[in-house]
Amino acid sequence: MMQYLLKICLLISALFLGSCAFTPLAPTTTAKGVGGGVSQVDFGLLNKVYYSRYTYGLSDVLDVGATLEFGDYMAGGIQSKYTFWSDDLALAAEVGVGGSFASMYYFVGPVVSYDFSEAFGVFTTIRYITVNGDEDEIDAGD
Repeated sequence: MMQYLLKICLLISALFLGSCAFTPLAPTTTAKGVGGGVSQVDFGLLNKVYYSRYTYGLSDVLDVGATLEFGDYMAGGIQSKYTFWSDDLALAAEVGVGGSFASMYYFVGPVVSYDFSEAFGVFTTIRYITVNGDEDEIDAGD
């Protein structure tokens, strides 16, 4: 019973919290590591911003990577993810740094994912983000 309750809570969290987006926009879609010595490349589109991400597994629990985002703006960054446990339900922590022409960002936060099957899973990530920038260089629009 407790296992089903945990699955329902995780699904609800993924639906509500997963819809929030802050820069950087490229999501970490699983708490599982890619595996030691394994590379992974992701491409996507989120909120009119295209992104590409390269991830390399330093070990089964530690990944490092680089992300490039482009669309209305261009930004890039590096990130690292440490997986605490990895089963159908997985938990990890991520940290990253990056920037654009007018700002720098730093983030840290947990990643939780659950795989219902080999082909379907849900995830949520909550990021604490700090953005530093020169206000004179940032175009706020009309």
